[in-house]
Amino acid sequence: MREEIRIRSTQILGIDPSYPPGQGTNKETMGNDPRKQNQVPWRIGDLVSLMICANFKKIIHGSYIKFEYEDGIHKSMRADIIYKNVVNEFIQKEKNEVFDDIYDPGLMWLASPYYVKKYGYDIIPKLNWDKELYEGEELPWNDYVVFAPLMNASYNLERNMSLGFVEYLCDKLYDKFGEKFYILLPPEYDGSLNSKNINRVISEKLYDIAYIIGHSKCFIGGDTGFSHLAGSSRLKKQICIGWPKQRIENFNYSDWPWFFVNAFSLQGQFMNQTWDMYPQVDKSITDYHEFLLENNSLNEKQIDKLITIIE
Repeated sequence: MREEIRIRSTQILGIDPSYPPGQGTNKETMGNDPRKQNQVPWRIGDLVSLMICANFKKIIHGSYIKFEYEDGIHKSMRADIIYKNVVNEFIQKEKNEVFDDIYDPGLMWLASPYYVKKYGYDIIPKLNWDKELYEGEELPWNDYVVFAPLMNASYNLERNMSLGFVEYLCDKLYDKFGEKFYILLPPEYDGSLNSKNINRVISEKLYDIAYIIGHSKCFIGGDTGFSHLAGSSRLKKQICIGWPKQRIENFNYSDWPWFFVNAFSLQGQFMNQTWDMYPQVDKSITDYHEFLLENNSLNEKQIDKLITIIE
């Protein structure tokens, strides 16, 4: 009999994503704490990883996939279009809920890269795009560079990029790529880039932003959902700017939610790789590179190397 599984629109976290570890409602914990559960919608990066797990169930187990399609973020990014090749049926949450059909991927940030490594990159869903739904401006498709800086992460503050670094890198990228360079800035941004002619991607529709990312020739981003979305888009090039070098060199076993360190478990499949810097890219298609922040910035030598890679 064919297995039918339901994926809820929310996930349970052992940390409040509104605050850094050790602050606010997380003041008593430095990582995921199963005693302090917060139920929140799947964020963009989580959803990308979740759909890898769902695709594993569909391809390997032949499961029939249902997904609760209710959250505003999921609707704005048109998950019903992008992931129509994975999900068999988009449904509303049941009023009198029974939990016997719910699919739990477990430690998703371990499970999804494991499935990719074991079964190959075909386990990564091929994103489905509908040009008719795109409402943004026409761009030189597949021939432009997109930079999505991370400056306002509310937790894991080390992964943020300083304002000065972002503005300097944008100047360098614009000098090199001109009108074929686009930047995704948060709506509240107020800085020197406002007075320059650098192309900005502005849209209230996540689908438009995802479409622009998915049709670029190179995406540059931090530890964000956009980087994971780009990773599954099979781009020509992708560059991740993430965790600082100090964290990787000074990790310890208590850091397990953030770092693959245990050689005698599933984590051992990914020794010395950080989960946030592993967006499950198809390396046979995408020329993928990582840069490590130091004091929320990259040095001149790293920036020059980054630009050379794109060229």
